[in-house]
Amino acid sequence: MGSVYSRKRSPYLWIKYHQHGRAVRESTGTTNETVARRMLRAREGDVERGIPIDPKVGRITFHEAAADLLNDYPARLAARRRVITVELQGHGHTRDIGRPLRYELLADDIAALLDHLGLARADLVGYSLGAGVALQVAMRHPGRVRCLAAMSVTYRSDGLHPEMTAAADPGTVLEQLSNSIYHRAYLDVAPDPGLWPELVRKVLDLDAHPQDWPAAQVAAIAAPVMLIVADNDIVRLEHAVEMFHLLGGGVAGDIHGLPAARLAVVPGTTHAGLSGRADWVAPMIAEFLGDAAG
Repeated sequence: MGSVYSRKRSPYLWIKYHQHGRAVRESTGTTNETVARRMLRAREGDVERGIPIDPKVGRITFHEAAADLLNDYPARLAARRRVITVELQGHGHTRDIGRPLRYELLADDIAALLDHLGLARADLVGYSLGAGVALQVAMRHPGRVRCLAAMSVTYRSDGLHPEMTAAADPGTVLEQLSNSIYHRAYLDVAPDPGLWPELVRKVLDLDAHPQDWPAAQVAAIAAPVMLIVADNDIVRLEHAVEMFHLLGGGVAGDIHGLPAARLAVVPGTTHAGLSGRADWVAPMIAEFLGDAAG
């Protein structure tokens, strides 16, 4: 099932519902246009019968660049809540459109999707690109985020190790990624598999675009935030700790009490390796979401 575009040049995002530890339905959704609502209802009925959309049920939106590569995170997090995984512009089943990849634009897509689904607020969990998007949702649409768990996120370009910010040749990167798990996952589900080189080019363009989000905006995020980073991530540990301090963490908790922000460093793990650490990380996220709800 493919995606279509709206008049506002926003992508129709591919979404999958998870509840009681399993996926229950797939569909497309996008902006709050009437035609999009009709299409979503019709396609849900065609794909698989499942639980209805109910704003009282929706609690967490899990979005990432390639959700199916995150193994069993959605299933583990869906044990006691509904989880909606989202495939962003040009990723997975979601078609690309004629605009660059920018965190701000992708964040606005998520806010529009929440409007479309009738969800006033959601918990957001994001990894890598998805974590940056989730952070932007919390900054640009603060009323839509109840709490946020961000895995491997930065707010400045120098938050990455220097070798990660060096200019990359698209041809070399395409050769390196050829037949990788990311390439194979894209070819398995993309509506236009031949656009793989264009996706790689857009991701490289995003990476080359300077990231310099004001520290004051990060510090002003009202929702509780949990930062998760691997001990050998592409994100520098010093940067993760810096963000933790901006969010109010890193205090003498025995004296001042625990802040709303949390920081988890996953040992013996790389950036890509976080996708296989759901047995460690998902319970921490679930506890965080539960505590934030209280």
